[in-house]
Amino acid sequence: MTQPCDVSVVISTRNRAELLARCLRSLLESRTTVALEIIVVDNGSTDGTRGVIESFQGNSAIPVHYIWEPRQGVSHGRNAGIARAAGRIIAFTDDDIVVSRGWVEEIHQLLEQRRDIDCIGGPVLPLWSDPPPHWLDSRHWSPLSVTDHGSRPFEIGSNHPLCLLTSNVAFRRGVFDRIGGFSPEFPRAQDHELQMRFWLSGGRALYSPGVVVHTAVPAERLRVGYHRQWHTRNGRMCARMKLRERTGPDGSLRPSPKGERLVCGAPAFLWRELSGALFAWGRSIPGRDRGRRLEAEMRVRHLLGYILEQPHVRRSDGMTTARAIAGTGMSPRRLVLATLLTLGIVGGSAVDVVRDREHWPFSQYPMFSNIDHSHDHRTLRLHGVVRNSAREVPLTDFAYVEPFDQCRLSTALSRMRVDRPADLAAAVEDVYARYERRRKAGDHDGPPLQAVRLYRLQWTLQPDAGNAMEPDARALVYEHRPN
Repeated sequence: MTQPCDVSVVISTRNRAELLARCLRSLLESRTTVALEIIVVDNGSTDGTRGVIESFQGNSAIPVHYIWEPRQGVSHGRNAGIARAAGRIIAFTDDDIVVSRGWVEEIHQLLEQRRDIDCIGGPVLPLWSDPPPHWLDSRHWSPLSVTDHGSRPFEIGSNHPLCLLTSNVAFRRGVFDRIGGFSPEFPRAQDHELQMRFWLSGGRALYSPGVVVHTAVPAERLRVGYHRQWHTRNGRMCARMKLRERTGPDGSLRPSPKGERLVCGAPAFLWRELSGALFAWGRSIPGRDRGRRLEAEMRVRHLLGYILEQPHVRRSDGMTTARAIAGTGMSPRRLVLATLLTLGIVGGSAVDVVRDREHWPFSQYPMFSNIDHSHDHRTLRLHGVVRNSAREVPLTDFAYVEPFDQCRLSTALSRMRVDRPADLAAAVEDVYARYERRRKAGDHDGPPLQAVRLYRLQWTLQPDAGNAMEPDARALVYEHRPN
């Protein structure tokens, strides 16, 4: 029979005997005067986990209890530990954790001092197996189960629902009597789901920088692929909680999900957020900050996971994010890029319509890109100089400038003038060659030309366009005169 004690530490483990041994050693080396017990729940291990646990039993004044829980899932393991625990405080950690020497004492003292607080958590700092890549900074710590919110304590509740990692958290026993244990319906993010119920029940927590543990970070978690999968899965778990529907504009939790208008099976605000995230990702791609670029990508993946987990989107309980993406016949990367391009074109066209201007690269009508809303109009126009004469004739026939019309030609020549002067010269020369070739073939009866000139014309337009053929100013830009 378990004797009453101050603190029960619950660890759920499966097939990580070596890491578990290090965790138990750190707990047994704790400096504490409180009555402590350690409960290790074997969640179906097939390695030497039981032998490791038994090797610590009877070798310390701190009792170490072994529980076998055959039902797979960390929620089942932790709930079995809660049922066995005799402590007034139940603390949780993981088998890959090394707790600080004062961890148990700090938890006990804080909960004794703060009777208005029912939960304590703190930093989970990394123990790197390999040097982390340069992009992996604190923006990318969530998939590593690493967190550090600074050096000052602060309170957490429904008005500030910051999730504390279960590898470093403790509750008063009465919390589980009030809200129940961990939900087996959540294979991941079960700590977040439990704390949501805790906050919505009126519970208050304290983040304390003095309650410190360290976690082993295996090499596979340093890879981008792992982070991509984690964020997609996390989006799915958050969708099951209806986390975003429960979160108000100020970040506080609502007692019940807000009813939202659905678009393609998902709340409309999620599509707005996804379009914004895709735009931010697109903007980050040309930059050199890979961490920022990956941060934007992971935001997109989280939202995609969230949307694809919506019941009206997945349509059946057996649908997964991977199957939904596979059903499109496209790889996830190609699907995201296609979505980004589509949103860019549609969004850019919408901006064109609203602003009544077309200055962006994907404009469907680039001939209008140099038109502004003033009454001052400028354009480039080609004129032929008649041989043995000073007379000039405008070259406006489509046959000389195809595939352009005059508006598109002006835009194209304006850009050549600034960026590609050699192309500008070739274009003017081509117009002269077309004119003379057609004249000699008898396709028109125009006079022979000795040169082609490109002018920049400028008008202050009159309401009746009565001065359309008489520009206010004319400046020579380029002249082609064959040898």
